[in-house]
Amino acid sequence: MYAPPLTAGVFGPTEREWETRDQAAFYADLLSRYGGALPIAQLVRQQEDGTTQSFEQRLAGYANHRSENLRRRYLDVPWFLSDLFYRITEQNAVGAGAYTQLVSALVEESSDELLFLSLNYDTLLERSLQALSGWHPETMSDYTSGRVAVVKPHGSIDWVHDISDLAPGDWSVEKIRQAPVRLIGAGGPVLTHWPTFHTGKKAVAGYPAITAPIARKSAEQAVCPPAHLTFARQFIAEADRLLVIGASGLDEDLIEWLSCARRLVQFTLVDFSPSSDARTLVRTWERYAFACSVALAHASHVVHRNGFRRFASGPALQTFVSGQDQEGAADFARTYRNLHAQKLNPTLALSAGLGAGLGVEP
Repeated sequence: MYAPPLTAGVFGPTEREWETRDQAAFYADLLSRYGGALPIAQLVRQQEDGTTQSFEQRLAGYANHRSENLRRRYLDVPWFLSDLFYRITEQNAVGAGAYTQLVSALVEESSDELLFLSLNYDTLLERSLQALSGWHPETMSDYTSGRVAVVKPHGSIDWVHDISDLAPGDWSVEKIRQAPVRLIGAGGPVLTHWPTFHTGKKAVAGYPAITAPIARKSAEQAVCPPAHLTFARQFIAEADRLLVIGASGLDEDLIEWLSCARRLVQFTLVDFSPSSDARTLVRTWERYAFACSVALAHASHVVHRNGFRRFASGPALQTFVSGQDQEGAADFARTYRNLHAQKLNPTLALSAGLGAGLGVEP
């Protein structure tokens, strides 16, 4: 199952993490195509030893560095990321069957209004929506105009900031972020350095509309149109069911938006990878349960620990669509509190196979 590279992994594996020489060569070649991205990647990695700063903090530091030269080198990082995730999308399009199963169940077998709030740069979800239901936006406003809406706060590989009114000497992170976002009509990535793309008869200079790959993003860092965020907040406030797949709960913006919910009766958390241990899963649930305590106060909590693929291909997805908890699953939050009251370690309980009582997929 495809899992996008996260944080430090976006620059490729370190030498000691190489799985193959081909993998190392792929990243080296791609970084070299975007001149500034290569030295920024090298600088960030060289600081790994002997610093208390996280990868995210080191990378973000170059976006607003006091050196104009380093700030301009940093501007090449989104070009690299756009190209990287386009290639990843192409390589995994055939194998992304779980997205197709998800779309089939939620869109084709249900008449509910739906919001897909995606934090991914890739377009695997959108491709599944188009293939099954004909969902195909032609403008940014189309993303939120139908029964099925898609909001991507962190951007997308087929979006660009329209910087046609900015002279090259005025390019800066702040000014680019203020430029309007457009959808690339051809559906491909921005692969050429400082390119133009065509919307109608007007040539427009475009810069990749994606956020930096850092954890704990705030709502102010969202790159999608403000109208998308307004729509998402209003939709979440009225939603009765929430399905979270693979999100760690570390992004402050996601927590803020989910906290808008007031009518939730079901909260389902799906671990993206079946390889995650129980401790990680419980901590992820804790972030949502406590950060969104008001929004989730009256919702039943169900957690699936065996990965997105198994969730999408098994009965659990249909159970979510029907609006019912898993058969025989107790309320996760109540059971979790009981474990604490009994001075039992909930992480150990998950590992010991008490999944049925915790609402965890067996």
